[in-house]
Amino acid sequence: LPYVLERIGEELIIFASDYPHGGSAFTGDLLGRSDLSERAKTKILRDNGIRLLGEEIDAVEYQNDLQSAS
Repeated sequence: LPYVLERIGEELIIFASDYPHGGSAFTGDLLGRSDLSERAKTKILRDNGIRLLGEEIDAVEYQNDLQSAS
């Protein structure tokens, strides 16, 4: 993943195409990675999906998703 982010940028990777949310093993794995910046993790799990879908996610809901994933 760091190789891909270096080549194409962190703005083009999203966690899911329907809704960037927690609750899967991948989310916990991604959050635990030390080779990715917190900014890249947030973009992959949340910001890029919001930009793609043009939707806002409630900040409390997002934090709950992150907590349930770890």
